[in-house]
Amino acid sequence: MAKCELPKGILSLSGTLGNIVFKTYRRPDGTTVTRAYRKTAYERKTPITDKECAARSRFSRMAQEVARRIRQGDQRPKSLIWAEVKKTIDS
Repeated sequence: MAKCELPKGILSLSGTLGNIVFKTYRRPDGTTVTRAYRKTAYERKTPITDKECAARSRFSRMAQEVARRIRQGDQRPKSLIWAEVKKTIDS
């Protein structure tokens, strides 16, 4: 692994640039280490199950309903609206 030092004034670097991911870690002694990784494409090896498909669909319906309520002016925190929508969908 190559050692890379950031220019003076840059304390940390994180994010992606193309298919390279940069991460800065803080060690317990206070020093920082920046690492670069090549992002690889993830390929699923098993097909999506019916349960996963149903869970995704349920999540989608809930998210759409929460967004609709917020657009209509509901000022409550999203977590409260989400909990209320979850109760109505589950019942």
